[in-house]
Amino acid sequence: MPPRERDTYGIDFATLRVFVVAGGERSMQRAALSLGISQPAVSQAIQRLEQGLGVRLIDRTVRPFKLTAAGDVLMLRGEALLSELERLKVEVQDAGDALASSLRVGLMDSFATTVGPLLVRNLRNYADRISLWSGVSPGLGDDLLRRNLDLIVASDPMYGLGGLDRSALLEEPFVLALPASLRETDGADLQSLVHGLAFVRYSVRSFMGQQIEQYLRRIGFSVLPKLEFNSTEPVYSMVAAGLGWAITTPLCLAQAGFHRNAGVRIAPLPGEQLKREVYVLTREGEFAELAQRVAVFSREALRQLVVDEFAPTMPWLSSQMIVGTREIP
Repeated sequence: MPPRERDTYGIDFATLRVFVVAGGERSMQRAALSLGISQPAVSQAIQRLEQGLGVRLIDRTVRPFKLTAAGDVLMLRGEALLSELERLKVEVQDAGDALASSLRVGLMDSFATTVGPLLVRNLRNYADRISLWSGVSPGLGDDLLRRNLDLIVASDPMYGLGGLDRSALLEEPFVLALPASLRETDGADLQSLVHGLAFVRYSVRSFMGQQIEQYLRRIGFSVLPKLEFNSTEPVYSMVAAGLGWAITTPLCLAQAGFHRNAGVRIAPLPGEQLKREVYVLTREGEFAELAQRVAVFSREALRQLVVDEFAPTMPWLSSQMIVGTREIP
């Protein structure tokens, strides 16, 4: 029987992944949480790696620990090796038309609620086991880069980072969500809203919340919110109860069940238009065929579940929603 890779080279891929995650986190505790193993297991894996290579990889005399010169080299090359190994695995699976043993998918909340159930049913044809996470875009992006997720649907394209493949799914306008009891003339401009009702905002921890805050600053509005939430449902509930107004999107309205609630009225955003785009993102060269299938399926689902839902009652809104068909570099 041939010797294992570790016996010959001092490295095996599982242990290398532990080291790369720990090196990126600069914390064995956070690495353990990320990998789903115990902190002693992380420490022992790094010690085995050091023994196999015969060099010290981390400086344990400082907190948080630092990588040694040898550790820096292994971190840089190790990330590339792991990425190449994952790419090789995907290419072999695609070539053999085999089911992936597991698939880890991250969906932003509004997409998870609306398209998520149909997407998961469709993905069962391509993976034995599917793990589904939902959350805000920055968090999903971080997990994709850390290899905790294989594919995500998010509104943050992360253009500043290389090594990612992107496919556009939807471009949608931001709109005003107003209490139905508010007279239509009262919502004609933001100035009347600012002085008349509380602003119910999305947390700036989300990419959507950041977009809205940047928009308000650009147009010269300084709004002190009294109500702030991480997700659409409580934002929508506050508006429906007549407690304030919000800026949101059609996909979020569909998530909150807008057509089942008569307590909210939708109006165009006055002045400068603000738009949000939704993307499928994967690491470059990985799960390329599957990502394309997800994009095609998701676009059709978005047409049926979101765009066509608003067409009969709000043609002005549905006409501003563009189901993406282009690939993003």
